[in-house]
Amino acid sequence: MQQVLQHPVFRADPLQAIANHLKATLPPPPARPQAAGGSKQQKQQQQQQNKKRKQKRSGADEGGDGMQE
Repeated sequence: MQQVLQHPVFRADPLQAIANHLKATLPPPPARPQAAGGSKQQKQQQQQQNKKRKQKRSGADEGGDGMQE
């Protein structure tokens, strides 16, 4: 403990010295999962994809029962 108290970095800024030590020795925090909705841009892209799928389905439905002759 005396070595820590005598260290010049600790003497200059004890809180910063402790913070640096913890940052260097602790593992990184686990990654947070994204919210279920995602970002606004992701939502807009998903909505556009859904519209395209609906348009394809409605276009295929107009052609009859889908059976080839």
